[in-house]
Amino acid sequence: MIRFFCIVHELRTRSRFCIYLSVLTCLAVLLLPKQGHCQIDFRSGYVVGLNGDTVKGFVAYRNNKLDSREAAFKKDAKSPVTRYTPAEISGFGIFGISTYRAVDLPPEVPPTGRAFAKVLTQGYYTLYRYHKIYLLDAHDSLVALLPPKNEPVGGPDSKVVKRVRRYIGVLNYVFLDCQQNANEAPYTDAALTAVVDRYNACKENRPFIEQKGRGLNVDFVVFGGYSAAKMTYDYLRRVTFEGNSATGGVGIELSYLRGFDKLRWSVEAVFIRKTYQGFYDHDYADETVRQDIYANITSIRIPFGLRYNLKAPEATPYFRGGLSWEPRISSSVRTVEERELNTGEVLTEEIEGGFDYKNPKGFWFAAGYNKRVAAGRDFFVEVRYTMTQGYLGSALIDDSRNRSIDFLVGIRF
Repeated sequence: MIRFFCIVHELRTRSRFCIYLSVLTCLAVLLLPKQGHCQIDFRSGYVVGLNGDTVKGFVAYRNNKLDSREAAFKKDAKSPVTRYTPAEISGFGIFGISTYRAVDLPPEVPPTGRAFAKVLTQGYYTLYRYHKIYLLDAHDSLVALLPPKNEPVGGPDSKVVKRVRRYIGVLNYVFLDCQQNANEAPYTDAALTAVVDRYNACKENRPFIEQKGRGLNVDFVVFGGYSAAKMTYDYLRRVTFEGNSATGGVGIELSYLRGFDKLRWSVEAVFIRKTYQGFYDHDYADETVRQDIYANITSIRIPFGLRYNLKAPEATPYFRGGLSWEPRISSSVRTVEERELNTGEVLTEEIEGGFDYKNPKGFWFAAGYNKRVAAGRDFFVEVRYTMTQGYLGSALIDDSRNRSIDFLVGIRF
């Protein structure tokens, strides 16, 4: 019967967590901006008119497919949205992220006509990307660098195919005057940008400096705040411990500016020093035992996972989540025990140790708001919920659990 009630309690606990997680997931889905309908992610940028005049304002940050057809622009945050086609402007861009120009697509690239193409690099020759096809502006014409494909060899019934990369032949012909080739260049942004940059350096009589990790952005994070935690431990019966303290830590975030910069990977180191206090009592045959248990824990919590921005990073709510691992630096338990005998006499004893310890693992998720306060400096506030194993008990048995809510403020730079 006792085992039955333990199972029921465990199911209720896990069900409650699943409900909380489902609610948060639904809120995230409802709040995510829908491409092409409720676009709310406008970033500092500009449009270039057909006469060459540049107008600064805010440009919608979307995906390459939408950006090839139109540019959504606002002169300021409160202005109505104006949508430009490739026939109405010569280009647009988002400062520090991307530039698009209106080009006349070559016949090999459907659908023919005028479209916006993303500028990957520019100089003597300019390299564009339109959807998944690369275009080379060779002054007198726009040359399509078509993607590689498999073609049959040995007749229509043959199952033998070869990989045809005609874009390499086009580039090798263009690069003849500098005695360069693109034989080893795969069909990717980084590789084709590098070979065009090398050729431009030759034509412009300047040294070529290879750019590694182009577009990768690294942010450092420093934060502090208040942590409220509750730990349970199955000690003859379930005992609840509470521990509140200040906390702080550092971390890094990685994002790819030339790609989908709303999504970031993060890892942090959070310093934890808490005293968890719990109470246990039990009646024996001829006495009552009461214990005040104090668990002193010092550890480094390492949460790693993903962050998703709902808007532009200058001012955006965000969600985060991932896995957590918490190696202990030190741990000790002190128990103050009172034994009340049936004679009314009370015996007090202080006991050190007597517990096993483990390094908790688990999950975490958070919601916050990020605001840019200066160039390269962001201020943020965040509420974080962490759910891990507890610190006490055997590493082989799930007999201890820890839940904490952290209220954090910090800076990213």
